[in-house]
Amino acid sequence: MQSIDICFTPLDIPKRPNIDLEKFLQWAKLVYPQSCKDQAKHAESVYKDEYPWDLVFAKFGSRWQDNFDIQFPNLAKYCYEGFNLKDYEIQSVIFLLIRDSVKGYSFWHNDIDLTGFRFYLENENFNLNPLMLRKTKLPYTKKITIATIEESSTLLKEKEYICKIPDPHSSFYLNNLRSAHSIFVTKPGLRIAGFITIGNSYLAGVMKRTSEIIVRSAEKFKEYAVLYQEE
Repeated sequence: MQSIDICFTPLDIPKRPNIDLEKFLQWAKLVYPQSCKDQAKHAESVYKDEYPWDLVFAKFGSRWQDNFDIQFPNLAKYCYEGFNLKDYEIQSVIFLLIRDSVKGYSFWHNDIDLTGFRFYLENENFNLNPLMLRKTKLPYTKKITIATIEESSTLLKEKEYICKIPDPHSSFYLNNLRSAHSIFVTKPGLRIAGFITIGNSYLAGVMKRTSEIIVRSAEKFKEYAVLYQEE
């Protein structure tokens, strides 16, 4: 098995550190919206009020933003050490705080990154508000963009999978080459996902170095993992 054959798996890495969640929420509210977002390519700027999350950068352009690394040093360190990364390899760390108005599906899409490293800072009703996944019809090896109804109906298989996780603070991997995903909300609750991207000059090395983590995790979490080829 190779990492490209795995569409989703929880990751067999350390848990995120304990944090003062109320302090984090106050920080996020205070800094939102950030000026650095004007320099970034992100879906919130396209979908605006229809976008289901408030998007906050903890790191952007290789710099920690708004004193995040000072106020939350253990969490900042987890974003690289926890995933076997180096601080300088990370291009951005983004937190997605779900909006209270979200119900049902958001929209089927794949993300911009190829490494697919995610973790939940908090996912209060994780069994009731799962991440859903659909596989691509073809086993792509290069990035395609899926972000509209037309693209999702043309490029994705119909079958939906629930991305199950062991606990509300799980880390996980998403394959953005061979799958797309959407949140599905049935009960409002606190849901904050962390999203890590890698600088282009480090991408090949990071993918090679971390592929073993992804494969090992899928083997360990067989009951949770979604493979591109059906078993």
